[in-house]
Amino acid sequence: MKVLTHWDTDGIVSASKLLEVINTNEVYVPRIGSWRFKAIPPEAFGDVLYVLDYSLPQEDWVEVCKRVKGLVYIDHHPGSKPPCGKTVNPALEGEAPPSASVVVSQYFNLPLDWRDAVAIAADLVNPEGNPIWEEIVRKEGLDKEKVKEAAALLNACYRLNDYDCIKRYIFKLKDMSLEELYEDQYLWNRRREVLRRIDELVKRAECERVDGIKVCKVKGDPSVHNFTNALWKRLREGETIVITIDGERARIYCRGGNRDYTELIKMLKEMGLDEVGGKVQVCSAYVEPQRLEEVLNKILVAR
Repeated sequence: MKVLTHWDTDGIVSASKLLEVINTNEVYVPRIGSWRFKAIPPEAFGDVLYVLDYSLPQEDWVEVCKRVKGLVYIDHHPGSKPPCGKTVNPALEGEAPPSASVVVSQYFNLPLDWRDAVAIAADLVNPEGNPIWEEIVRKEGLDKEKVKEAAALLNACYRLNDYDCIKRYIFKLKDMSLEELYEDQYLWNRRREVLRRIDELVKRAECERVDGIKVCKVKGDPSVHNFTNALWKRLREGETIVITIDGERARIYCRGGNRDYTELIKMLKEMGLDEVGGKVQVCSAYVEPQRLEEVLNKILVAR
């Protein structure tokens, strides 16, 4: 059996919890920043594959199915359902689990623990008020601020394209406590570098208000896209759109306000954009720079 998991905190926690149920050392991470078949390491194929917190377009699922002996897809994002194997994704039934780790835990009857709280904190802008998060925090007597900081510590791995870091903590988390993670100096070194990069990028942001929506553009090298949602957290004022731009593509990240972003996700997919995804609270899409203004105008009009 093999595991393919998303590169962020939720993906790390989801894989950590899955490894309590299945016995494998073969854990793979797609190329950071891409949600397409081409981003999956070829070594991930050839056996039963568990895919966690990572959605693909329908045509890409078809390609995956050709290359595996079996598939178990566990997620919490609305999207496509693979034509083979087992799909465990309540979002396809209209539900909204706060993290993929919660879906993994519930499906395998694993107790929700501090790791799930960290995953939820990473995926939600403000986890306070989420009943599942609040119950875990209360039951385990967790420090809410440490939970949220732990989420940022693990996210530092992917922001710096550190695949070894991602895999290291997938295997380490089950033997760690929240306190041990919070005091981990390797992660704090990664986190400090991330904060330095975010500070630099925020200074480059060019922001304006368009029909009451804050729109910010930030240019950089290709790694700038690893910081898009972090930049949104720093720049947000109500409904905010952050656009990160390198020489070859732009990433549009929409979040905030009372908007349900599922219709926007559908519209952008119908426009033929590459790597469109998200959930009720957020939408993200990559676009060629020459189509950026066209797509942005469509988003603004579609409110």
